[in-house]
Amino acid sequence: VSTQSTWGGAKMDPLALLRDFTVRGQAIEEQGDALLFGEWRAQKAWPTLCRSGNTKEPYTVGSLWFFVTRRDLAAGAYIVQARRANVATVHLEDRKDILDYMQGKSNECRLIDKSAVATLAEKVAAPKRPAEAAAAAAAKEARSGGAEQDQNKEPSSLLALSQEKIAELQNKRRAAKLAPKDEGLELAPAQAGAVESIIARERLYENRNSILRGRGQRALDTVLSLISKPQQKEQHAAPEPGKVPYDRFAQPGKIDVGGFNIETGGSFLPSASAPSSRVAPQADPKKSPALPQRRVRHTPIIMVPAHGKALLTLYNIKHFLEEGKFEPVEAIMARGQPKPLEVIIERKVGQRTVLYKVLDGTHPMTEDQWRSVIAVFVAGPAWQFKDFTPWRGNPVDVLANIRGFHLKYTDDKIDANVSAWDVCLLQIDRSQRFKDYTAHHKFWETLDIFVVKNFPSYVIQA
Repeated sequence: VSTQSTWGGAKMDPLALLRDFTVRGQAIEEQGDALLFGEWRAQKAWPTLCRSGNTKEPYTVGSLWFFVTRRDLAAGAYIVQARRANVATVHLEDRKDILDYMQGKSNECRLIDKSAVATLAEKVAAPKRPAEAAAAAAAKEARSGGAEQDQNKEPSSLLALSQEKIAELQNKRRAAKLAPKDEGLELAPAQAGAVESIIARERLYENRNSILRGRGQRALDTVLSLISKPQQKEQHAAPEPGKVPYDRFAQPGKIDVGGFNIETGGSFLPSASAPSSRVAPQADPKKSPALPQRRVRHTPIIMVPAHGKALLTLYNIKHFLEEGKFEPVEAIMARGQPKPLEVIIERKVGQRTVLYKVLDGTHPMTEDQWRSVIAVFVAGPAWQFKDFTPWRGNPVDVLANIRGFHLKYTDDKIDANVSAWDVCLLQIDRSQRFKDYTAHHKFWETLDIFVVKNFPSYVIQA
């Protein structure tokens, strides 16, 4: 295994170094916030080319090193140690692919982003051996001793040399100030290669010179038409010469009222001295009185889970809410009964029949439909509410505006999410079906109380 990366042409990629040392079984030294791979140093916080399959966020050098060095630990022990060390953990679904790649079992990994540019590791200067250090010290001492002898012999020449050096540095500084500055960014060799490849594939379509010259025969006509439009509007708005514009307050003579008894100079205010000339309008007996506009009332909606593991779905919700009889979803699916798109519940209240609509949220819902949702059956997973767009999929906000219910068997444990949410718990027995009506009655009783308080338009009038 070579330490040279096969993607992007980057050398000494920290990910390749970590794989090389893992395969060879060489020790990686931890030095504060950095890791030493022999003569190469990489910071733990540097992102790598390996990205999470779920969040697409890059794993850092430190998180991959921590996972690889503790690959023999159980999943729970690894997570506990990572939290204590304040290190991000590798997701469960990514661990096998990363471990196979790091141990050399596979040469490729689906989590590696080959289009990204890796942060290169820094090379650390190798420490000098004792013999080399002694030789360097002796040479330095010899140089310092010779310089002292030269200074004692010719101090004026050293002074003149320093003045010439100062003058040379001053000239270089003036030239640097007068030279045009390059404001471009300095890129690493790997980054520069990627930028050059992108520029090579670019095709110049327009620039300022081609736009100013205009392309085609009608380029100038288009510009002239844009300029002439405001002038044409001003000409149409200006009155014709000799024509007086209309003014309803400056009417000459008496206004012709067409034979009607209308006092044009009068007022709509009643006068004490003269009787009012206004005649009250008479109702036309031929015309029927206007009917009051009927208020649109939408059918209330109850939401159920879409997945088959829930006790109540579109398969069996109708018999439970109408008759108080529960039938497992598996038994209905075994008969080959198709799943309906929606279910209409007919509830008998006295002499009236009230309709409710049941949906599972698999199809997009309109804004009016979301306003009509009054109840939801909760299965347990939080992703059930991901399509509840008015509340942005937040279970707490959803259950604060909609009455939540959860149906379970009496011998099953309560889901952790359900116990933390504001839902009404309904329980049924696995074999004794005559007890189903108790949960059925509790559902309608709880829903009616919630509707009276939060949805007055859906209150059933006796």
